[in-house]
Amino acid sequence: MSELIAQYGYAAVLIGTILEGETILVLGAVAAKLGYLKIDFVILAAFLGSFIGDQFYFWIGRRYGDRLLLHRPSWRMRIGQATQMLEKYDTWFILGFRFAYGLRSISPFVIGMSRIAAWRFMLLNMIAAFIWAAALGSVSYLLGAVMQRLLAKFEVVEHYAILIVAIAGALVWLVHFIGTRLRTRRYLENEYASTSQGDRSDSDV
Repeated sequence: MSELIAQYGYAAVLIGTILEGETILVLGAVAAKLGYLKIDFVILAAFLGSFIGDQFYFWIGRRYGDRLLLHRPSWRMRIGQATQMLEKYDTWFILGFRFAYGLRSISPFVIGMSRIAAWRFMLLNMIAAFIWAAALGSVSYLLGAVMQRLLAKFEVVEHYAILIVAIAGALVWLVHFIGTRLRTRRYLENEYASTSQGDRSDSDV
């Protein structure tokens, strides 16, 4: 296991942060504390992955935003909240959306659909990606130190720490996924009810 982590760990952090982010960075930082990886390179890989991923989603939103929303009801449900925050606090929103669980994946897409200049987003995105990677990576590294002491106290093999974090991350993702599905279903039901009511009102005129 240690050989696999050492060989593919940085690539996994890079790819994982392009796709989502939080759990894979925490895993990478814990692995660094346990001696499998170097924390500086974990943070660098997370920074690059986060920056590249959000630049990609920004351009997807800029070029295909309206078309994609027709097929993504869960995005339509969250896009209003993200748009309101972007309109009120555009700079701070771009710098901080990575820390808003639930809005993190949709935010660069929403920003791409806005009038924010591409060069401005790229600059702020670079700063934000570094802050996020450095902050979460450092905190997770400290988490790894705490887990290392606990595991040593109970005489548990150290590499179980990575498994524990992975299971915890998977459970958080599952709860979020189920909650999003339920909220999306309610949103679509309300959207359908509003549309049906509007159609009936038009027919009565």
